[in-house]
Amino acid sequence: MQIKEIPIGLFGEYRAVVHDSITGETKSDQIMRNLITTRGLRYTAQQLAGVNTNELQIRHLVVGTSSTAPSISDTKLGFESVRETVSSANEAGAVASISAFFASGDFVGTAREFGAYGDGGDTASTFAKDTGMLFSHVATTTTVSVGQTLTLTYRVTCQEC
Repeated sequence: MQIKEIPIGLFGEYRAVVHDSITGETKSDQIMRNLITTRGLRYTAQQLAGVNTNELQIRHLVVGTSSTAPSISDTKLGFESVRETVSSANEAGAVASISAFFASGDFVGTAREFGAYGDGGDTASTFAKDTGMLFSHVATTTTVSVGQTLTLTYRVTCQEC
């Protein structure tokens, strides 16, 4: 009996919601499909194979301002502006959903990139800029003005789940 291979690929998406910090009114709501970096895929494979016994976990969501196109070989954002610790994370079925909240004043301007940083192998994601393993990277043009907040949610699932 021949086993039929079914291609299953991981993919992720970012949802960026900007709100007025006083009224709560939604100012923008965007969904962007991202790429998962080579390092992110490698650490996932190591985790599944038991080669890497350190827990693979997204710890920070990051806003950057570089307009350089994301690449699967990226190990950090083009220019990291601000990072926030994950405020909620859950799993439902085959979907992981990870969110961070950027309060009014945390970031003001036009975000050109978002990233999800985690621990992987011997790399730890801390609150320090450019630390950790860049799991995913996406280009964006999300504008956050004075008096606005940003809720960034990263979801990861598989293509054929």
